[in-house]
Amino acid sequence: DFVVINTSGQYAGMVIGDDIRTTLFEREAVPLLVVAEIMHEELPPVQPDETLDMVMDKFSVLDVGSLAVVDTSSGHKIKGLITRGRLMRTYRKALEET
Repeated sequence: DFVVINTSGQYAGMVIGDDIRTTLFEREAVPLLVVAEIMHEELPPVQPDETLDMVMDKFSVLDVGSLAVVDTSSGHKIKGLITRGRLMRTYRKALEET
């Protein structure tokens, strides 16, 4: 999965790995495609201060493996990615500690 930013460096959307794999089956179309054609603008970013349950809710309704982490205090600049797998490992570890 890849985060897409606009010319100001702010979050614009994501390109999902599954979409890239599907696109690669049409090799002759690859040189003609632009990112905007396969980018998902509707995927919400995650903010660093969101709780695990808030992020789990986002993943539960989205069929993606990762989401962008943005810092709203810095104008929606990208801070990184959070993956569904990493979130679940962190959640499981927190459960074991209680």
